[in-house]
Amino acid sequence: MSDTHFCVANPAEFNPVIVVCLNRAQAVAAGAAVITLTGDLGAGKTTFTQQLAQHLGVTEPVVSPTFGIMKSYMLFDHEYFDQLVHIDAYRIEEISEAGPLRFAELFQAPRTLVCLEWPAIIADLLPVEHVAVTLSIAAGEERSVTVA
Repeated sequence: MSDTHFCVANPAEFNPVIVVCLNRAQAVAAGAAVITLTGDLGAGKTTFTQQLAQHLGVTEPVVSPTFGIMKSYMLFDHEYFDQLVHIDAYRIEEISEAGPLRFAELFQAPRTLVCLEWPAIIADLLPVEHVAVTLSIAAGEERSVTVA
């Protein structure tokens, strides 16, 4: 599948990115569908996840789980997913720290959609089949977004 590029000027403009990501995530053959979010601090990783959660019908506030590492949200009446799991791996320093968090098991859970911020440190645990989103700060408040 080829890369898809977007220019996003405000949070509402993440919608086309979300549609592409969900289409790709729904095609994952087995286990959880994982969307990795890569970008500098302030690039829009959490904002993307907030917009995705809203798109999926999550009504509770979605904040970065930087200190708790992981937060789960139940999805009701979604055709493909029963839960959205938001992971922020920023504070994980070594892959061994991920063991007690049971990421490998989570990545095998069917009907689960995972948004993973800062995936590089646990890259060896990621399923081969995942959606990779890269965000970067462009001119002004715009973000350049690539979905691979």
